[in-house]
Amino acid sequence: MRIRIEAVALSLFVALALGLTACGSGRTATAEEEPPVDVIPDAPPLPTFPPLPPTATPLAAPPRIEARADALLSTDFSTANSMADWTIIDGSDLLAGPSTWLIADGVMRQAGDLDQINADYLTAAVTGDPAWTDYQVKVAAYSSGNDEMGVVARASADGYYVFRVRNAERGANQLAILRYDAADVSFVELAVVSSGGFTPGQWHELAISVVGDQISGSLDGTVVVQTTDPTLTSGTAGVFGAAAAELQFDDFAVFPSIQ
Repeated sequence: MRIRIEAVALSLFVALALGLTACGSGRTATAEEEPPVDVIPDAPPLPTFPPLPPTATPLAAPPRIEARADALLSTDFSTANSMADWTIIDGSDLLAGPSTWLIADGVMRQAGDLDQINADYLTAAVTGDPAWTDYQVKVAAYSSGNDEMGVVARASADGYYVFRVRNAERGANQLAILRYDAADVSFVELAVVSSGGFTPGQWHELAISVVGDQISGSLDGTVVVQTTDPTLTSGTAGVFGAAAAELQFDDFAVFPSIQ
């Protein structure tokens, strides 16, 4: 009987101890529970935009043609805005009207054909005194796409001489002195150099000199082609290029002798 009572007491003690332990464990678990954490979703990716185009490089200033008191004619086009003193001579007889040349923003521009549309025929703009004989013409020239540029001397109803320069990266016969014959609307090559040429996007100084039957062409201050021809003896001076726009001129000057 005593043993049974002790066994029952022991069982009660164990049960009580287990209950207390369970209760304590429950309280501990409750105390140790952490509050819920708010989960912030990831932000959506920012929209992407195409990169901005690079800032355009300002057009470099043209080379300055020296001022001389003996100049027969000199203009930097800064105050002029009219082509009234210039005559257009197009190298084609199939045109409804002359190609378009403009003076604006301090330069003379070749602006395309009659409708200001790019064309591949050659054209010149000339001015000055038809009685001029021996002289030198200088001009600063810039092409952003036109493949030909030039400077003209002794222009008349019979034709003119031109020092023509082509894009150095294209074609052949880059440097040449030509004679334009108005009667049959054709160009005669008098002297040709199949190297050199101009660099697009840069200003270049072009010059043509006519003294007697001697004709020479200079690029950036260096004589690059020479020839002789007695056909044309006098006339006006000017500039030249394809009627394909993308061509401009500045600092145009005519001097009475080679310098």
